[in-house]
Amino acid sequence: MPLGRFDKVILYAQDMARMVAFYRDALDLPLSYPRGMSDAQLAREVWVTLELGCGCTLALHAGGQGRHGDDAPTLVFAVADIATAGAALSAAGARLAPPFEAAPGVMVAKGRDPEGNAFSLESAAS
Repeated sequence: MPLGRFDKVILYAQDMARMVAFYRDALDLPLSYPRGMSDAQLAREVWVTLELGCGCTLALHAGGQGRHGDDAPTLVFAVADIATAGAALSAAGARLAPPFEAAPGVMVAKGRDPEGNAFSLESAAS
């Protein structure tokens, strides 16, 4: 199977400040991105990551609207080649959208497993 390692879980946040305070302060997860910002600055961020301590990241993504299904957590798998991994997963019953550049040098393909649960494949330029 051409998949890489499990990389991150994305939670869609309606209130970034509240979510950062909960995961960073209440659960004591170390903030990994962005660093050196005040809480007021973090509240305006679109993407905040915290370390889960297992080689995985919890990513908080702003803009969540509480839409069941659309804003559900997303499992993200790091892969070397999205096309190869996507073809293998499609053959196993997954549905994948065409890859897009989510950030400079970062390609993402959003997908659904055979039961409709969200996952993404992510490939970063080396």
